[in-house]
Amino acid sequence: MQADAIRRGEQGAFTGGWARSVCCVLVAAAAATGVLWYGVYLSDRAELHRAADRRWKAFVAAKAGRSDEITVSDGELVAMLADDPDCVANCTTLVFVDVDFAEPGFRRVAELVALADVGVYSSDNADLLLTYLQGAPAIEKLWIESSPVSDWGIGLIATLPNLQYLHFEQAMPVEQIGYLKSALPGLTLGYADTSTGMPGGPAEP
Repeated sequence: MQADAIRRGEQGAFTGGWARSVCCVLVAAAAATGVLWYGVYLSDRAELHRAADRRWKAFVAAKAGRSDEITVSDGELVAMLADDPDCVANCTTLVFVDVDFAEPGFRRVAELVALADVGVYSSDNADLLLTYLQGAPAIEKLWIESSPVSDWGIGLIATLPNLQYLHFEQAMPVEQIGYLKSALPGLTLGYADTSTGMPGGPAEP
């Protein structure tokens, strides 16, 4: 009987120790998850602050007439520029980097009526930007890199009445290049190469 009691005591001690170990592991895992989540939260907040700071600096530059210093990384900046008369008058150059033109704020780029020089790099839905700029009389120069453009987008480029220079720093279908040369005979057209292996077009003047 005494031996049974001892065995039961040992089993209870083992079970209790195992339960405590499991609890410790669960608590440690929960703590680690909490720390990780909080780290992500802080990182997200820091990025939001950096984005807001970039927008404000770009806005100040545009208002002061230094639009050649502006890099656009979200649609909110475009809306800010469109809301300010000085920025509307001064924005002659914009470079869009790593954006998705499906973001609603980009629709207002059409309100930047002085915009003459546009660069697009590594962005999605470039056709939408070209839709918003369709027929814009101030556009003189367009540069596109790592941002796919469909046949529809190529047709929209052809609606820019005063476009003087166009460069694609990316492979382009030969049919699109041929269409642009035909539709805009006075255009200086540059391109890295075409998907059919043709050599690149003229370099930027």
